[in-house]
Amino acid sequence: MIKHILSCYAGSLKATPIMAYLRVVPAVINGVEEEEVLLDSGSQIVSMTKKVATANKVSWNPSLSIQMQSVNRSLSRTCGLARNVPFTLGGVTVLLQVHVMNAAPYTVLLG
Repeated sequence: MIKHILSCYAGSLKATPIMAYLRVVPAVINGVEEEEVLLDSGSQIVSMTKKVATANKVSWNPSLSIQMQSVNRSLSRTCGLARNVPFTLGGVTVLLQVHVMNAAPYTVLLG
């Protein structure tokens, strides 16, 4: 399932160009619950918010945190790295290395 995002430019509402669509897919994280996952080919990492990690019983190593630069060039340190987190997408389960964030404008991002 692909969700199309609408954008607001200079007071008018229009659909984003086809190349700018954000893709959201359902994924079961750690076998606990289904979350909407944002696919972002421009990102080099997989990340999720601390709230989602806690809700899905994902544990992380706080000594493996990194300094991250967001798209708006702001810097923030991650809470740590969760290793081998099972993500089930369309019946296929993959183990991903996930950076846990205190806060983000998304819940889960697959880069």
